[in-house]
Amino acid sequence: DGQEKFYTAEATIKSIDTSDEWYYIGCGKCNKKLQKEGNHFYCPKCEKEPEKTCPRYKLKLEICDHTATTTCTMFKTEAKKLIKQSARFLIDRDDCDIHEQAEKFQKIYG
Repeated sequence: DGQEKFYTAEATIKSIDTSDEWYYIGCGKCNKKLQKEGNHFYCPKCEKEPEKTCPRYKLKLEICDHTATTTCTMFKTEAKKLIKQSARFLIDRDDCDIHEQAEKFQKIYG
């Protein structure tokens, strides 16, 4: 019928992979990942150097239910709800990092 279909499933988070690239620098206008060119960023979607940049979550999760285990990626809005801090906040603070936040979350919910 040509229409998009959306499905939801309930799952448990087994682990949060914070080993590398738990965030990316996004365009302040369209949120797409920016390309670094020398000392500047370039937005391939807007086709120009962005006026503003914004660090955005890109959390790799291992999730499971009673039938299987799989991986998925959680982005800004949902990741901020999970970690309870913005990506910028964690990047800007020396005494707070994503690894600690993920470990705390896993101890509580994992």
